[in-house]
Amino acid sequence: DADALYLISLEKYHHLLIGGKKCDNDEEQKEGSRGVCVLTPNVVEYKRLLDNIAKGSEELFQKLLLPGVVLVRKGHHDVIEYFEGNNCNPIESSSAMMICEEKGGLKRSGGIGDILSGSIGTFVAWNRILEDKHVEHDILVSCWMATCLTKRATRAAFEKRRRSMTAPDVLEEIGNVVDEVASSTIVEEEM
Repeated sequence: DADALYLISLEKYHHLLIGGKKCDNDEEQKEGSRGVCVLTPNVVEYKRLLDNIAKGSEELFQKLLLPGVVLVRKGHHDVIEYFEGNNCNPIESSSAMMICEEKGGLKRSGGIGDILSGSIGTFVAWNRILEDKHVEHDILVSCWMATCLTKRATRAAFEKRRRSMTAPDVLEEIGNVVDEVASSTIVEEEM
């Protein structure tokens, strides 16, 4: 989360996000050959990435990104963007976007970004399992679901603990929120 975002904003680590490889029939540039990279910047971290990688230009930043980068820009409404990228011809790069409008808690405490990152990791892993089984999948929806889950758990924790809420309180709510969201898919055994 925060430390990794800071490191990526440093020039010597830009290669982890932006292009620079050869493209004439380079096997590594083919779709699906690179793993997914999910970044979860807040407003300040996103501005630092833009300034340090693309001289403040959001358009240039998006064109420079390698294929498979997902940006989860945290805020009042989380904006989730998936960049298919095209290193060989940045003009042809494309993206898809979703917005999580789930209402979160009224307090942001340290560690909630870590909960979001863990939730994203879980949903992305499940997405990869489905992909391996040739089931329809969508990385964008996986990240969107993780942001909605985290915001809903934060709201539930805030409603119980108010201003004394901390990240462990949010963790306690994750299971209930998952059950609530997935209730239509849970089949209870008859005894």
